[in-house]
Amino acid sequence: FLREHYRGGHFDLYAAFLELGVRLMAESGVMAFICQQSFLSTARYEQLRCQLIERCSPRSIVLLGSGSFASRPGEKVSNVIVCWQRKSEPGHNRPGDDRVTVYKSLTRAEKNRAGELGIKSLSSTSIAAQELMAAAEAIPGRPLVPTCPRPVWELFKKYPALSSQETGIVLTNGLFTCDNKRFLKHFRDLGDQERHLYVPYDKGGGRKWFSTTPLYLRWVDNGEEIRCFREQRGQARALPGERFYFQTGVTYSYIGTKGFKARLLSPGSIFDIASSALFSSKVNLFYVLGFLNSALVRFILGQLNPTVNFQIGDLRRVPFLHPPASLESEVADLAYGAVLLAKEAETCDPDSPRYKHSAESCRGMLEQLDSAEAEIQQKIDRCIFDLYAIADRTRNEILDDAWVAN
Repeated sequence: FLREHYRGGHFDLYAAFLELGVRLMAESGVMAFICQQSFLSTARYEQLRCQLIERCSPRSIVLLGSGSFASRPGEKVSNVIVCWQRKSEPGHNRPGDDRVTVYKSLTRAEKNRAGELGIKSLSSTSIAAQELMAAAEAIPGRPLVPTCPRPVWELFKKYPALSSQETGIVLTNGLFTCDNKRFLKHFRDLGDQERHLYVPYDKGGGRKWFSTTPLYLRWVDNGEEIRCFREQRGQARALPGERFYFQTGVTYSYIGTKGFKARLLSPGSIFDIASSALFSSKVNLFYVLGFLNSALVRFILGQLNPTVNFQIGDLRRVPFLHPPASLESEVADLAYGAVLLAKEAETCDPDSPRYKHSAESCRGMLEQLDSAEAEIQQKIDRCIFDLYAIADRTRNEILDDAWVAN
């Protein structure tokens, strides 16, 4: 029914409800709604956003973040309140309706204040509706990004997407076994006599720079058992991303409760659907790793998808400027240094296969490693900001953003 009658909102009942609301609005009528913040930016709601932009003018946007509802306090649920006014004619703005007021109620203190004194008690910014629409036009998927500075959204007009023929960078989904309990074992549960039947399996985990996977995948006869099992459950015999298995690549966790983090794939591993990966034939992979962990890219990804679920399509949209050789080498060397630090830090992690130090001996060591990593991060951030000619004012705005500061 939804596919037939609500083409822009058929993915979710709330989206269909919003589409119906637009249909019912009288000329100059106003509609306000609270929904998931992903509505503003994720690809699946592009058609619905286009319908709203065509028929209505945005009047105000209230970013609520997570914890807006006592029954849904977790970080996975971020909400937004949006107020729209119906245009007199489709495609035409009403005279004078050229500003959008943007409020933020992200912290607990801001939520308490809004609850006691109302939303208008919060500080706000006002942006031109035309600017909001121009940003939507510039970014693939037409997202509404009220907190994205012009110098950042203009990058999408200047440079190709990260995954394209021009860049030579490929993003691919990983393996979906249909039953991880059946095929995976933790390294502690793997006996010596069966170890030859298993290969390292990289699956999720929001680690940065590097992480040795503790999981192993049963892989016999080129994965024939998994292929047959997938077929029995209606999946294809061909395995997602299989031409990249066991290669050196960069991955990231599908779920990142503290923002986006990229890391190298575990050596000689197969990667899971929760650890989709990037591979490159033209760009140094250590540069790609440093680039993805830069403040600029983390900020962009937070604008494209302000949820904890980072989709492969979000990364594909990131604007990519191929660096000069000297900068590529500099960032690659810095990222390599960060990887070495992450490997050393693993020796203090009891859950890692590389664990070897006691908790007492690790305290001072981890502080030193964190300090060294922070210095590397700052240098990489400066390199990428310089490459994209990001001015100081915008740099500070990016570095203060919650997704970046975490």
